[in-house]
Amino acid sequence: MAKKIKKTSIAKKISWLAIGSLLTLGLMIPVIYELAFYGQVYPGVRVQGVTLGNLTPQEAQKKLEQQIQTQTPETITFQFEDQQWQLAIADLNLRFSADQAITAAYRVGRSGTAVNRLREKITAWQEGINLSLNWHFNQTIIDEQINLIAQNIDKPGWPTQVLYQETNIFVNPGQEGLSVDQRKLKELTISQIIHLNREPILIPTRIANPVPDQETIASLQKQAQNLRGKKIILELEAESFTISDADLVAFLHYNPATSQNNITKWVADLANRVNRSPKNARFSFQNETLLVTEPSWSGREIEEEVLIDLIEKNLIDLVISNDKEIVLDLPAQVVPAKIRAEDAGSLGIKERIGRGESYYRGSSISRVNNIRVASEELNGQLVAPEEVFSFNNALGEVTAQVGYQTGYIIKDGQTIPGIGGGVCQVSTTMFRTILNTGLPVEERFPHAYRVGVYEQESQPGLDATVFSPSPDLKFKNDTGHHLLIQTVFLPQEWRLIIDFYGTHDGRVSSLSNFRLWDVTSPPPPLYIDDPSLPKDEIKQIDWAAYGAKASFDWEVTLNGKILQKETFYSYYQPWQAKFLRGTKE
Repeated sequence: MAKKIKKTSIAKKISWLAIGSLLTLGLMIPVIYELAFYGQVYPGVRVQGVTLGNLTPQEAQKKLEQQIQTQTPETITFQFEDQQWQLAIADLNLRFSADQAITAAYRVGRSGTAVNRLREKITAWQEGINLSLNWHFNQTIIDEQINLIAQNIDKPGWPTQVLYQETNIFVNPGQEGLSVDQRKLKELTISQIIHLNREPILIPTRIANPVPDQETIASLQKQAQNLRGKKIILELEAESFTISDADLVAFLHYNPATSQNNITKWVADLANRVNRSPKNARFSFQNETLLVTEPSWSGREIEEEVLIDLIEKNLIDLVISNDKEIVLDLPAQVVPAKIRAEDAGSLGIKERIGRGESYYRGSSISRVNNIRVASEELNGQLVAPEEVFSFNNALGEVTAQVGYQTGYIIKDGQTIPGIGGGVCQVSTTMFRTILNTGLPVEERFPHAYRVGVYEQESQPGLDATVFSPSPDLKFKNDTGHHLLIQTVFLPQEWRLIIDFYGTHDGRVSSLSNFRLWDVTSPPPPLYIDDPSLPKDEIKQIDWAAYGAKASFDWEVTLNGKILQKETFYSYYQPWQAKFLRGTKE
């Protein structure tokens, strides 16, 4: 019995010894592995398919650069049928970061937790780990090459059309087109580059406007014949709009998506004619009272998606029925004005909170006219609380149709005749009103050169140029109440005033430290020969101006707290006088 117990004890000791040895060996293997490949990339690690295991980082980088140089093709070949195009790799400025790639390779099995490090070592040993290079190249060159290829391959074709001409209906089957799938081709090209593939790229194309078969053409012809003399009438309020049989026939197409697109275009054109924007009421502040000068009106807007569905459904009904016409209510919704006359008492317009003014002595008749038209358009407009006001948006179109005349404008570095010359007198005046009111200036640009009319009874640097869509003049109404813009046009005094009315919150605005420096003389006059003018006749087309830099400080405070603090800078170029000199004999 004692011998049996002794044998069992010995067996247990041997078992524990074996387990301990295995555990020790298991713990030692990773350490031995790390020591064996100390300072080297672990076995199984590759970059761009290049094996780098057992190499030091310096050796690995040298091998990688040599292999990539050998594997990189000199050109990329694009192929379509029997045509080929070549793109030189050298033109792409193709490059990669070897340092970054080798660092990533060396860190495999050496970063993260102990479990993660062990897992990466085992994966690299058993399956291999292949890292990608981070390539850099000029994609603009690729885009240009693809555009060149498309220009040589693309064939526009034209779509199938059902035509109703006079009393005849016929189907033009169209012509099949072809276009390069440029997005797919670019993906293939980039893949070819980063994988150093030498095989030609087969250029992917798409069929455009596939031609229908004769059975489909005959079906379209029959549908069109069934629509002869039929119509859809759309009624809205006291108006009606007719979709004629010619329009209905034009909607037809064997492809439902194309048919819907044809209908969509017609509906969009109708919406342009029927839709009406709402108009806010306009006000004037006189004798401490807010008066309504123009009432508001509601707008209307066609529900285009609903109408498209209606037309699609009834088009089918007309094709298969004997009905000659279908009358439908035109789906539209009322768009109410944001501000109505009855809202006057809730707008918070109680007093004048800011004023700006400018003078325009010596302005031409057309310039004075444009100042009047622009100021009248802004007069009575409201700016909602927290709204960012855009001068260009508020002014709208500057065209002869709304009363503007040709005057001198500054555009593209030149003083040239243009519709609306003088509008900047209004934007300049409003800039001064914004400053004096103490409202945040969101956007303002000075003129390219000093304009004398803006410095009449004013310091340099208080101007603001505008030209739709940009540059613009913008400010934010942060007063917490609506703000009324009121203009006062005084041609007898050569003077324009812009007032802001609202609720004064006690803010105080101050302008100070006006500075003018680096004043430079204008360049010598430029004379340009003009064969359309009689010989030796001189006509001035641009006027000289001294260059300068100007600035001023602006600060707005409320109850001792600074709301706005900014220095406005204006850099005016020295401006050259230009003359046309006649050469016509």
